[in-house]
Amino acid sequence: MDYQYKVIISNRTVYKEFEIPTDMEGVRLGTTSFCEFRLNPESFFGDIEIEFTELDNKWNIDCSDNVYFSRGDMRKLYSTEIKHGDIISVCYTNTGNEAFELRFMIDFDAKVPNYNWYVKLPQTITIATEEGADIVLHSQFGEKSKVVICQDSSGYVLSEIMSTFGVLKNAIKIDEKVILNGSDFISIDGFQFYYKKGKLYFDKENIRINKISVFEIFHQNNEFEYPLFNRKTRVKKKFENTKLTILDPPAEPTKPQNNIVMNLLPAVGMIALTVLVRGVMSNGSSSFVLFSVCSMGMGIVTSVLGFVNGNKQYKLDSEKRVKEYTSYIENKKEQIELTRTNELETMQSMFYDTALDTKIVDTFDERLFERLPEDEDFLVTYLGKGKIKAKQQIINKEKESFETSDDLNQIPGQIAAEYEYIDDAPITLEIKNANAIGIIGESNSTYELCKNMILDIAIRQYYGDVKIFLLLSECDNRFEWIKFLPHIQNDFGRRNVVTDVDSKNNIFEYLFKELTMREELKNQKDAEIGIHLVVFVFDEHGIKNHPVSKFISEAASIIHAN
Repeated sequence: MDYQYKVIISNRTVYKEFEIPTDMEGVRLGTTSFCEFRLNPESFFGDIEIEFTELDNKWNIDCSDNVYFSRGDMRKLYSTEIKHGDIISVCYTNTGNEAFELRFMIDFDAKVPNYNWYVKLPQTITIATEEGADIVLHSQFGEKSKVVICQDSSGYVLSEIMSTFGVLKNAIKIDEKVILNGSDFISIDGFQFYYKKGKLYFDKENIRINKISVFEIFHQNNEFEYPLFNRKTRVKKKFENTKLTILDPPAEPTKPQNNIVMNLLPAVGMIALTVLVRGVMSNGSSSFVLFSVCSMGMGIVTSVLGFVNGNKQYKLDSEKRVKEYTSYIENKKEQIELTRTNELETMQSMFYDTALDTKIVDTFDERLFERLPEDEDFLVTYLGKGKIKAKQQIINKEKESFETSDDLNQIPGQIAAEYEYIDDAPITLEIKNANAIGIIGESNSTYELCKNMILDIAIRQYYGDVKIFLLLSECDNRFEWIKFLPHIQNDFGRRNVVTDVDSKNNIFEYLFKELTMREELKNQKDAEIGIHLVVFVFDEHGIKNHPVSKFISEAASIIHAN
């Protein structure tokens, strides 16, 4: 079985832990720039290099000439095989003084147990490598390991402790009996147990249960055995690309310009003139006068009727225009509201708040790591809710002249302004195409915002597509939880977190080499950038003065970092 190993370096002033992943067959530890595991050269008298190599599941270490290995006897070893549990002194060749102590052990904590089995604790239960124990441990390391958990007046007590590589309670080695408290973790030669409310939870791998009942926990929402994960095809909603257009109202009907007085004045004048002439010319025919008056009277009646009908038709046309355009606007508003609702639902299906993100993790939901680099929402983080400009804007042709007399002409502009924004919509930040993003605010508020951003990136993007780097102050303990994210693990068994000089040198040097290589590749045809790198800076650690700073202004084109 392949194990991840842990190397612990310690002396009176130095304590360092390094992890060797299962897929790494060789690594260097020391003070020089060639070493993947870097030690601070100021803490030692001269350069030190130790090379770890693995062959056929066996590890060997070789050292530089200025130091040697000691196993507690008189031998000075410059190369030796090393295995789980070995403790070796690394000494200076010229003085024989110890530079530091090197411990090599399997990192049992690297494998996360499922804790999907449990037993109800009886009065007494024995956990041992012996075949007659209640819980039998099949271990290739500890042949005489044993603990007993018994109940007394104070609760459950862990006693009769015996182990090849030690028994740990909450990562602290114990040699004497201790009382178990709720949510205590117990480690026995790499076997992990979890105690809570009279039950002992564990991973059943390499464990056999005798004489007592064992129960399995089913707590996931898919058919795969946790933590095995299989990406499914993502069902994505797309934003509508159709344009929203509001037509202008039809032209106003032409208002009749007839003046009733001016229309009737000629006919009335002619009647008056006819009567006057008849009075002067008394010998004229009265029949002709009567005919003239009647003819002119008909003209007057016709003019009056034409005037009335013209005004009536104008009123009808105006009312029809208003009614039809008002109906069109109401239908258009319903269409726009439906479009805005669909757009909001699409955004809500793409961008979640932190509560839903954590629920996705808790339930092992299929939406975990669902985003791919080619998705349009890849590395777009959720910030909160608010008022945003709608993606489908309303096209409204502005008129060159403003007609104050026609209210209908103002409606398209009013509708466009009314539906320009969407309320209570997800507010997002597009990281991928930005070189750098600054966040200004009070310390706790900026921490909460960045914490939510980190979680959103880690939950929605696969850790094979995105790596996260953090530059923190050494005394900042708010980010203890970050160690559980696979996105901060690099290829050398270290976390991408800068807190001190050693981690700064390692991370900055890695970033500089990686970005230099990517800069050379970015102009090559069909060159692949690879994993996206996102850098969060809470403490500068002198990054502005480091050569890696030259890449900040063009980060989006080579690393998509911020």
